[in-house]
Amino acid sequence: NTKLSLAHDEIYEQQKKAEALSQYQQSLLSLFDKGDAVLFKWENNETWGINYVSESISKLTGYKKDDFMKAKLSYSSCIHKKDLNNVLSEIKEGLENNLDYFKHEPYRIITKDAQEKWILDYKVTQKDSKGNITHCIGYIADITEHINHQKTISQQSKMASLGEMIGNISHQWRQPLSIISSVATGTKLHKELEILTDETFIENMNLINQNAQYLSRTIDDFK
Repeated sequence: NTKLSLAHDEIYEQQKKAEALSQYQQSLLSLFDKGDAVLFKWENNETWGINYVSESISKLTGYKKDDFMKAKLSYSSCIHKKDLNNVLSEIKEGLENNLDYFKHEPYRIITKDAQEKWILDYKVTQKDSKGNITHCIGYIADITEHINHQKTISQQSKMASLGEMIGNISHQWRQPLSIISSVATGTKLHKELEILTDETFIENMNLINQNAQYLSRTIDDFK
């Protein structure tokens, strides 16, 4: 009776631990349901059947959770056509190399209302006792705002560089243009006063040509 009672108590304790663990897991999963990131769990087989997806998938894609759970829609069908091959290639490489974890390069999805969003996607693999990958758990986050911010910074940087280059060109051109203007004006004045000699004319034209050639070389340098 004592052994039976101890066994019963042990089973009861194990059940309590299992229930507590299940509640803890549900609490963690609820964070994804209420948050912005999406949690996926799918089988590593030909159909890639989905075992779990958080409610937050609706906020990300515009589609309902049941659309994915009941196989009405696959997540891959939401991926931008230009990015799909790369995403599938990364998954294939991760599975073939039996990795415990791998990260996708940022890619785009198209939402139900035709919005384009940038995605950061991490995957953790689950394996059986023989080390074979049975499932993949994906953590998917919307980084569209970050990408757009980076694009804005990049554009601002390009504009700043362009402004700096234009400033440098202006600095390089100011003196040659001043020389050309002065020589042209002086030559015209000498002609009007009828004191322009052939020697002065040729000298002035050579000076104008030299400075024009310098301006041309400056353009090539900045190109």
